[in-house]
Amino acid sequence: SDTGRSALDYITKSTAFSLLVTAEPGSKVEAILNGNVVASAIADGSGNALVALTGLTAGNLSFTARSTDISGNVSAASQAQVVTIDTAAPASPTGLGIVNDTGASSIDGITRDAGIIVKGRAEADSTVEVILAGVTRTAIVDAQGDWQVSFADLSFNDGSHQASVSTIDIAGNRSAKPSTYTIKLDTQAPALTVKAMTPDTGVSS
Repeated sequence: SDTGRSALDYITKSTAFSLLVTAEPGSKVEAILNGNVVASAIADGSGNALVALTGLTAGNLSFTARSTDISGNVSAASQAQVVTIDTAAPASPTGLGIVNDTGASSIDGITRDAGIIVKGRAEADSTVEVILAGVTRTAIVDAQGDWQVSFADLSFNDGSHQASVSTIDIAGNRSAKPSTYTIKLDTQAPALTVKAMTPDTGVSS
């Protein structure tokens, strides 16, 4: 139930998960939180006990464990293990744009450069997921809250293309609603025809 970026970072969005504790086979293993036994399990023949925990609250929770063998001998408490529970959805990405915006404004989403790179801001150290032209790509947000995702290797036709961007925080929570941004690609030079001159003083005007 570790839903964090790493399967071993003890960060989760779930308020119910199991702790894997190793102990003497057949012993009773208890998980302790704030001095209270909150769950227990019996270690299997390999000495593994999967202690299921439910009804927990968000925050940094410090667990210890102890075991009691079949003779009734009780072990010392284990070293504490902190588990971070984060159930809050992150904010949607903001400040969406493209790095290579060549339009009249640097934020109008208009470009002549087909090497599209989407950029924006989001929660620091979160992951942004960008969907453009049916292709999904991700990036890690830096410490300042900035990110970029390149689609420069794809081929885009001239016209409008919509990017959909979501934030996924370090616990695996996804922003409630994706942000969208419209990119208009125009790689064609404008047509130009000289129609007349003024004044025309020749025999023919």
